[in-house]
Amino acid sequence: MPASGATVLHADLDASMDAIRTRFGGDTVGYLPVVLRDGGAVPDEFRELAEHGL
Repeated sequence: MPASGATVLHADLDASMDAIRTRFGGDTVGYLPVVLRDGGAVPDEFRELAEHGL
């Protein structure tokens, strides 16, 4: 049975998140419900990078 579009998109999202975690660390990105449940916030290093003018 072929995978649904949602299944393929979810797999692509997971792969993208894994690549970000590999490059910037495991706590850099997460699923919103999990992050909020754990009381997470954006790490200071990532915030500084995001606020830096490119």
